[in-house]
Amino acid sequence: MAILYITLIILLGVGCIYFYNQLRKKQKRYSDELTKAQTEAAVSIAAKEEVYESEKKQVILQQEEYYNELIKKINQQHQLEIIKSNKYIKSLEQFSRNRGKC
Repeated sequence: MAILYITLIILLGVGCIYFYNQLRKKQKRYSDELTKAQTEAAVSIAAKEEVYESEKKQVILQQEEYYNELIKKINQQHQLEIIKSNKYIKSLEQFSRNRGKC
């Protein structure tokens, strides 16, 4: 009977060791899968941030281009107004000179 108890204890010990090793294998596999998923997520996030930064730079460049064009148009309009006012001043001067001749 003692041999039966000893055999039973040994079998229980071997079974516990076997299940413990199986759990460790599963834990390692899940840990590896988690690490892989975290790495993929980090790469994905980095790629998205790179795309975001690229799009952000593109928008900034477009805004700069728009404002530069707007400044050019304003400068052209200002130059036209200066030319018109110079013509008006010259015509007034000519009118005053002609008026004095009469």
